[in-house]
Amino acid sequence: MQEPAITSSQASRVTASGPGLHKVPVNRSTSFVIDQTRAVGGQVDVTITGPSAEIVPCHYSGNQPRLLVQYTPKEVGDYDIEVKLSGMQIFGSPFTSHAYDVSGVKLSIPRGKLGQQVVVPIDTSSAGSGSLEVEVRARGAEVASRLVQHAAGKHQLMFRPGTVDTHDIMVRYNNELTPGSPHQCIIMDAGQVPSRTGGLGAVPVGMPTTFWVDPGNIGSAKCDITVTSPSGLNVPCGFTGSRDKLVIQYTPEEVGSHSIAIMADGVSLPGSPFATNVYDPTRVTVDVPSYGRVGQEVTCTVMTTYAGEGDVEAEVSSGDGTTPCDVYRQGEDKFLVTFTPKSMSPHDVVVKFNGSLVPGNPFRCVVTFVDVSKVTVSGDGIEDVRPLPVGKPTSFFVNTDDAGVAMLQVDVTGPGFDDVEAAVSPQDDYHIVEYTPVDVGEHRIKITYDGKEIEGSPFKTWTYDVSKINVLLGGDKKAKLNEKMSFLVDTSHAGGGKLECIIRDPPTETQMMDRGLGRYLVSFLPVTPQPHGVTLSFNRVVVPGSPFKIQVVDARRATASGDGLQLAPINNEAVFVVDTARAGGASAKDIEARVTSPSRATVPCKVRDSGVGDFTCHFTPTEIGPHIIVVTVLRESIDGSPFTCQTFDLSKVKVGPIQDTTAGQEMSFWVQTAAVGKGAPTVEITCAGRSFPCHVKTPPGGTKHTCHFQPKVAGSHEAVVRFNGFEVEGSPFAFEVRPGQSYNTTIEVQSPTIYPQDDAVIPSRPKSLQMRPEHPPLGRRQSEPLSPTRFEPNSSNRFEPNSSNRFEPNSPTRQEPNSPRRPQPLSPRRSEPIAALYAARNPPAHTPTSPGAFTIPEPDYWRDQDIQPKEKIAAYGQGLKRAVEGKISEFVVDTTGHPRSSLEIQVFGPSTMIPCTVDRRGDKHYASYTPRQVGAYKIHAKYGGQEIDGSPFQVTVVNPKKVELLGDWRALMGNTNRLSLTVDEQFTFPFNVQDAGPGGVLDAVVQGPSREVRAKTVQKNNGRQYVTFIPKEEGEHVIQLRWLDFELPCSPIYGDARGYRSDPSKVVVSGSGIREAFVNEVAEFVVDGSDAGSGEPMCVLRGREEEVEVTLMPFPQKRDKYRALYCAEKQGSYRLHVTWDEAEVRGSPFKINVKKTIDVSRVRFSGITGAVLGSTIRATIDPRDAGAGGKDKSFYSKNILLG
Repeated sequence: MQEPAITSSQASRVTASGPGLHKVPVNRSTSFVIDQTRAVGGQVDVTITGPSAEIVPCHYSGNQPRLLVQYTPKEVGDYDIEVKLSGMQIFGSPFTSHAYDVSGVKLSIPRGKLGQQVVVPIDTSSAGSGSLEVEVRARGAEVASRLVQHAAGKHQLMFRPGTVDTHDIMVRYNNELTPGSPHQCIIMDAGQVPSRTGGLGAVPVGMPTTFWVDPGNIGSAKCDITVTSPSGLNVPCGFTGSRDKLVIQYTPEEVGSHSIAIMADGVSLPGSPFATNVYDPTRVTVDVPSYGRVGQEVTCTVMTTYAGEGDVEAEVSSGDGTTPCDVYRQGEDKFLVTFTPKSMSPHDVVVKFNGSLVPGNPFRCVVTFVDVSKVTVSGDGIEDVRPLPVGKPTSFFVNTDDAGVAMLQVDVTGPGFDDVEAAVSPQDDYHIVEYTPVDVGEHRIKITYDGKEIEGSPFKTWTYDVSKINVLLGGDKKAKLNEKMSFLVDTSHAGGGKLECIIRDPPTETQMMDRGLGRYLVSFLPVTPQPHGVTLSFNRVVVPGSPFKIQVVDARRATASGDGLQLAPINNEAVFVVDTARAGGASAKDIEARVTSPSRATVPCKVRDSGVGDFTCHFTPTEIGPHIIVVTVLRESIDGSPFTCQTFDLSKVKVGPIQDTTAGQEMSFWVQTAAVGKGAPTVEITCAGRSFPCHVKTPPGGTKHTCHFQPKVAGSHEAVVRFNGFEVEGSPFAFEVRPGQSYNTTIEVQSPTIYPQDDAVIPSRPKSLQMRPEHPPLGRRQSEPLSPTRFEPNSSNRFEPNSSNRFEPNSPTRQEPNSPRRPQPLSPRRSEPIAALYAARNPPAHTPTSPGAFTIPEPDYWRDQDIQPKEKIAAYGQGLKRAVEGKISEFVVDTTGHPRSSLEIQVFGPSTMIPCTVDRRGDKHYASYTPRQVGAYKIHAKYGGQEIDGSPFQVTVVNPKKVELLGDWRALMGNTNRLSLTVDEQFTFPFNVQDAGPGGVLDAVVQGPSREVRAKTVQKNNGRQYVTFIPKEEGEHVIQLRWLDFELPCSPIYGDARGYRSDPSKVVVSGSGIREAFVNEVAEFVVDGSDAGSGEPMCVLRGREEEVEVTLMPFPQKRDKYRALYCAEKQGSYRLHVTWDEAEVRGSPFKINVKKTIDVSRVRFSGITGAVLGSTIRATIDPRDAGAGGKDKSFYSKNILLG
């Protein structure tokens, strides 16, 4: 019988109790009791989980209703006890018990001092949860104490001893004595410990030293001695002695005051810590003059900064005996030793520190005579002949051979008055001075000998730093072939010197123009498309980075190829490749591809580096029609640019119904390409991996193409429809071909007997054989006359066609493996009767033996034959209509459906025949040629010796690059490289097209901001044509120019139309540069056209002998305001012409006087040799040689107070 289920109410009546549910010690068994008295039945389950989440084993004993549970905790922490009755929690479950370990209670008991509070730290953090109790007793009596908890598990016991007796400390944790209790604390009376010392004072570093201490009567107290250095480190020490005297030994390793602490049972001795001074005589520096003078005081300097505290002693002696000396203290660490030599003999100075000799003793001072006027200098480091490089050591010589022996002092000061370290190396009769300049600019060298400056001191030298030359090549470092390349070199921060430039690889002439303020404009004309190495040197030192590699690019040698230049479906990404390998190399940012749609909209085109030496251009056309693609490298058109890509819409190609048919029966369907775009469809029929031709007929000017196909075999077929080589939507189209009907053939034999022999029907008495089909032939053969065909046997008794019945074998029919050989089918010419000689290795079922008629099944190969009229050979491509001089032109000849034969193409130019190459790919022949001159060409194409339809083709060859814009193109475009147009004012482009070829009339399209502007072209004599248009609205205008559908290299041209003309009279020209300037100094003035209306300024500065270039720089964030700079190289009068939109501004031309640069060092001053306070001073100043010009001028001043 199954027990009744236990409810939660019944489980809650079960209780648990006992010490095992509360605080329990570790490693001791504990228990608790489960009482089921009030519950009925059920199974009890107990689960105990320790602090580390491990299950603790437990044991059950006793009988229901009281059950004893025992377990042993192994680690300190909380235990979860879960008690369930038949899976239901009992009352109070889960329970938590706390395991503790009294051995985890840690005490740190110090020595105490009588009358002073003793603090004992107690740590229970490792003992587990519990309560701490502490009791302090001395001589059996309890001592007042206080227990404070200042952190979890951290306690402090505090009490104040009243006697020197040992105090017992009893510690209980959870009412259990801790191991070691009672703990003892020793109490001392510090006031009873006198002390005396000896041996303390100044101690040399690194030397073992000792001192003693009389500690007095300290009984059996334990002594601790600590020696601490100035840096806080403990110095190892030892001690010996008795109760009367302690002797401490240690070896100091640091300079400074050392602290010596002595503790007796934790109590400091009176006077502790003791101090001692440690010094280091080796760190004393002594500066004794090398030379002295008889009767003149000599001062020696002694520095003890790093030697510690102490006193300095000195003695001076010579060959004549001891010389009196004095020692003076200056500050804490500086001492002066002075003496006066009495004779010309070496004097030795002996210095002691704290009684210890200073290393280097004795220090010698040579006493002699000196003549400073005999000191001379020489060398690159001091001669003001050429600048010195920064960062490189330089030197000079100081010759003191005839000047006597004395102290030489050299002080070098840089441009910022910073001292430059100079090393003086004395030799036998001269000194070598070496120093390294660190800053650009003037350096002053002060030289003193025997304390006096020599003649010429201070000397001046100039330094330069090639690393501070800034070469402004730009980020690209590219130049165009045959186009002047210029870059700026800034030496303004490099110091004075000469800049030189040379290009050796390849040898190229360079030009350099001084722009003033240390800036130079370097120019050269590259004539070869290869990297040019530009080497710059400053003061004959190569500038860092030289040679600078400048890539020279010839855009004409760059090529573009790919389907994206010819044909592309809309809404699909078109791609073409630009190859710049032969052009000198370029980066993606150097290449620009502009794609213009038929509506003159710009199609975005991205240029990407393929990583293999060329660049791919990606664009997605959205309009149908010709897209003009202009490809430029460094803003110059590449070979073949502009290109024309015909785009079309594959989604608009419609294919008529393609229905299932029967083998041998002709089928047809249509392909509609209206509104698709320029191009033609092609159809390919496939079945079981084989391809079959499909004939596509297009009516003249029509867009509905009819496709004809006669299946030869039964099975699943697919029609692959393409437009311009791209599959249309839905392609391939599937259809089924059913097996065709079988026919019989009747053969009449006019001979006694025939038998099969050697693959032919041979009569024994040859007469004749007739073969008449009982059905009309397939395909187009239905319309041909049907008549019996007679064969006469030849000498070998074989029946073959005679001269009136010629036949041509076609390709053999497909033959299955291991099948008897099929007969070779014969196809008659279209104009001849149908006949065939049937022969087989296997004899027919009936062998005729006499004249008469019998019937055999018609062979398969009859159904395989498709006699069609020949289609015209198609030739297409731009190369058959127009071409560009010097560029490859292509066209295609399609011979699909015609027997294989040879294709001959001849291209005749105006004066000679042009080579033409043909690349055959299947039935298509791709022809290419390169015309060498403009004019009319003829192309003859023959296939199988016969001219194809349309041959000869008339081709017009032009050269858009020879369409020449008359006049100054830069003047037309202005500084912004854009046309300045005015609304409602006619603008005219004059062109010379005489050498461009027979292109007819220039085609111009002008697109304004919102609509197209009508443009017209007027033809004049001598090949002149004028394109005119009138802007009708303000804003950007884009002008596209074509010659015979080929875009001109300059196209498109951008211009800005404004609604009014500027007023040059409102242009303000200001600045000192419009009045005067100085030779070889940059002058400046401002051209402000803010109130004059938009326009272009132009400045021309001419003198009698030269024309000076004026550089215009627009002010940032300020429209129509420019800063003008120029630098004249010759003195004289100049005229400055300033125009605004080609009209002179107010005040132009300005007269500018260029003067020589003023050199104030050449101003002569005279007349004052002395003065009396309060009197008038008269002086003469002559500036005629200073460059300012003018006459003598006198300066008078009264009552000049001299102070």
